Amino acid sequence: MWRQPEHQAQRDQYVAIVDGLIARADEGPSLILFWTWGQNYSSADADLDGTAEPVNNGYAEPRAKFHRVGLHLVIVKWRWGLQFAMWVLAPITYVQALRDEIDSHCRLLTYHLVRNGHVPGLDRPCVEID
Repeated sequence: MWRQPEHQAQRDQYVAIVDGLIARADEGPSLILFWTWGQNYSSADADLDGTAEPVNNGYAEPRAKFHRVGLHLVIVKWRWGLQFAMWVLAPITYVQALRDEIDSHCRLLTYHLVRNGHVPGLDRPCVEID
């Protein structure tokens, strides 16, 4: 999917967004949701953990750009019908509290869905700070 040559234009757009956010610094948005592909794909995990051969403007490049300017990401990996992972970009002073809130709400929603039989076998979310 994302690693295919025909998706280069989309990857370039993501990096342009990243560059714009970094250029705005403190004047930029206070919260950015960055959606990525799901944890069901080994290539997605390899991109998220940096073990895959990088592609031009793939996940490794915007992630490194954020880290170079001291921005941190909250990564949410959760199976809920579809496979997905989400990067949440936030100011460092809010990262831990935001991570805890996302984790809490995802767990509450997981409990509700499983208890009411809507999504049997739902995985628990994995919320990390990067």
